[in-house]
Formats: sequence, C-alpha cells, structure tokens
Amino acid sequence: MEFRNKRSYEIDGVHVELAPPDYVIVRKLEYFREGGSEKRLRDIRSILKTSANVTDSEAMQSWIGRLNLEDQWRQADHERGA
Repeated sequence: MEFRNKRSYEIDGVHVELAPPDYVIVRKLEYFREGGSEKRLRDIRSILKTSANVTDSEAMQSWIGRLNLEDQWRQADHERGA
C-alpha cells in the first residue's frame, strides 16, 4: 500500500516520496494494538488534523476492517473528539 500510493513532494528544493497519511494511520493503529502507547493516538490525531483533506478515508476504513483494528480506531477517533 505505501509504495503503490506513495506521494511525491518537493520540500526546500528536495524531492521526497512519502507514504500516504492513511497508510501511516493504519500502521500506527497496529502499533497501538501491540504496545498501547498513547503517543500513537496523539500521532493519529495530529495526522488527521493536518492531512484530512488528503487522507483516503475509504481505503483507510477498508484496511482497518481487514486488520481488525476497529477497537483501536474507535479509541483514536473518540479521543480525537469525533
């Protein structure tokens, strides 16, 4: 997912390719499930706040379902205030 959907940016004249925010969110949900670190939830809320307009919500929800991350997503989404 991260390589198929990578995004290209130019930052201060340097070309970079980054994983899409929805991929990063799903990975952080997996890490949260494994370790329970509140930092993961803060990261997710920050990504959603700054990248909501470029996040593929449909793809993200699909991956959340496939990976059985619904409980972690509810917790992250609840704490975000949504």
